[in-house]
Amino acid sequence: MQSSTPPRPKLWIISSGRPAGGLEGFDFRAFEGWPTGVYRSPRLLFAGVVVTSELPRERDTLLLRLMGAGACLREAVAELAALPVEARERAIAGPVLLRCHIEIPKDPANRTNEDEEFMSDTQDIFEAWQRENIAKGRAQGAAEGLAQGLVVIYEIRFGTMPPARKTVIEATEEAATLLAWIRLVETSSAEAFAATVLASRAG
Repeated sequence: MQSSTPPRPKLWIISSGRPAGGLEGFDFRAFEGWPTGVYRSPRLLFAGVVVTSELPRERDTLLLRLMGAGACLREAVAELAALPVEARERAIAGPVLLRCHIEIPKDPANRTNEDEEFMSDTQDIFEAWQRENIAKGRAQGAAEGLAQGLVVIYEIRFGTMPPARKTVIEATEEAATLLAWIRLVETSSAEAFAATVLASRAG
């Protein structure tokens, strides 16, 4: 006897807004037993759609709503920022949001409207992340904390830091120098940062 339960989708589509034409055209229906905002295709398409703006405002949906836009994203970012520092969601989403924030062009003339909206929506949590790392730096020793933060930002932007460069950074005790290098990593290229660090070592 064939089960009447529809198979779970093999393809999930995340949409920040409601794609009304697509849902109607492909005959997607609300997925029974799932939260609002989740739709399934007819049996043989094996696809599902998640509309982030329609999901319940619950912690269980937070990571999905962080993929949204506009008011949905702003609310999700505010919820993320309100969670304890050790929260699993912060550990998962924090580095992703930080990377997106850093990779947006610093020159406003080179930003899209979406870039500006994302910068505005995530600025508070980005600054909170910086404050948290500064606080950790004070607890561990300012230079040590700043050096760790610098390595994290570098690896988010450029990948694994070369061991020789990491050694120089970890041996640097001047907080002002490390802060200047953090700003450089946020705004410049890996090559420019390497040249600055090498020049400092040579000096």
